[in-house]
Amino acid sequence: MGSRLFWTFLAVTVYLLMSITPLYGLSPTTPSFFLSPAIASILGITFGTLAQLGITPIVVAGIILEILVFSDMINVDLEDPEDQAKFNALLKLLAIVFGLLEAIAW
Repeated sequence: MGSRLFWTFLAVTVYLLMSITPLYGLSPTTPSFFLSPAIASILGITFGTLAQLGITPIVVAGIILEILVFSDMINVDLEDPEDQAKFNALLKLLAIVFGLLEAIAW
């Protein structure tokens, strides 16, 4: 139990540090779609910080995959361990792709 508490505390601390560290070369007053407070609240991020670059691709990939799976556009049974592994691999791949696209956009 102590180990789990330690790793949880560490993850929260890193996230909080990332959410107060502004992106280099980016003015918080610059109007942009990516810096919109509405988009930030939907995606659960602090706009214009390192947390935005770290969290956004994972959240967006998860939302898109869940929509595709639950609308039966992708045939994945999340009860089956093999399909769960495929879903997780696709989630990671999609998050990397979105991360690269976001880095290019910035």
